[in-house]
Amino acid sequence: MRVIAIDSAGQQGWDQTPIIVPTGNVSGNIRITSDYAGKVFVGNHPAPTEIWTGSSSGGSTEGYIFLESDGGLFPTLGTLPLPIVSTDTARQVVLSHNNSNDLVWFFSPGYFSIRPDPALGLLAPAVTLTSPTSGESFAGGSTVPIKWTASAKQGLRSFDLQYSTNGGLTWHFIAQGLSAPSRNFKWILPASSGIPDVRVRVIARDKIFQDSSDGAATVFSITP
Repeated sequence: MRVIAIDSAGQQGWDQTPIIVPTGNVSGNIRITSDYAGKVFVGNHPAPTEIWTGSSSGGSTEGYIFLESDGGLFPTLGTLPLPIVSTDTARQVVLSHNNSNDLVWFFSPGYFSIRPDPALGLLAPAVTLTSPTSGESFAGGSTVPIKWTASAKQGLRSFDLQYSTNGGLTWHFIAQGLSAPSRNFKWILPASSGIPDVRVRVIARDKIFQDSSDGAATVFSITP
């Protein structure tokens, strides 16, 4: 997808991103059995072993670490070390595919953190989602007030907001690159036939690009 902007003088600027639309031709029952949920690993140290059971119909099947807040994929096979990043939204994923669109993803249920060596004294940002709260309900077409608190020893850089409607299995962006002083956002909902499990996650980034998140366990609903 490409967006082209044209100013009054006829000058153009553009940005683009690849979009993967799965064909649905690949299926399987792969389940990731190695569980590192809640654990903390150090960047550039050995990657935790990824183990899975089951099979799929894809021609190739590989294991990865998915940096969900940043979109990076790092293979888990072999002896490659963990990437030098600082995040709390790393998770395991198995990708089975024939080509870039003929594919299916299998996710681990929990997240783990990758952080710098503690000897460096680099504290990750702290962020807390304060609104919405668990059990709240919002009508389709209304506005969800998203609010949070945050701080960072290295100084705050920006915030991203994401939502999930399938129990936190997959996430989509509401807004990206909100400024460091931001502490609230009004999410205008489309019309809806009702969604029982909706979650909002706020991701805080500091000035050296460490990120932390909150909200993934907060469940609210959207009514018709």
